[in-house]
Amino acid sequence: MQHFEMTNLGKVNYYLKVRFIYLEKGIFISQEDYTTKTLELFGFAKCNSCQIPMSENVKLFPNMGAFEVDSYLYQKMIGKLFYLTNSRPDISYSIRVFSRFMSKPQVPHLDVAKQVFRYLKGMADHEIFFRKNVSKKIEGFTNADWVGDQESR
Repeated sequence: MQHFEMTNLGKVNYYLKVRFIYLEKGIFISQEDYTTKTLELFGFAKCNSCQIPMSENVKLFPNMGAFEVDSYLYQKMIGKLFYLTNSRPDISYSIRVFSRFMSKPQVPHLDVAKQVFRYLKGMADHEIFFRKNVSKKIEGFTNADWVGDQESR
């Protein structure tokens, strides 16, 4: 029977495209490199940025009577954005909305998804900070519109 020894390699600095920065007061996590590469991949590296990931007035439906777009491209875009929610909870609601249209995306769905990329362009360097020695209580806030969501309310 073989025995294996576990080796302590120290603190993790980079894992699954998430960067960890240790400070005395806590830990920052960031996906800035991944965000930048994703923006480059889809041609948003030099785009103009915007202030919000998705307008509150946007109403998307499965059949909007518009032309369909390449579902592979749309799925790839949403998949990359979904992975960013590990360190970017500010785009979670938008990604949840976009993921409803993965099988038959249409031009309006893609247009609104592109806004998230423009938002990330201006916010690529955002990080999450986890403080040491504070309450273990997690608080979160969301911008959900349950009354206006006619698809899943």
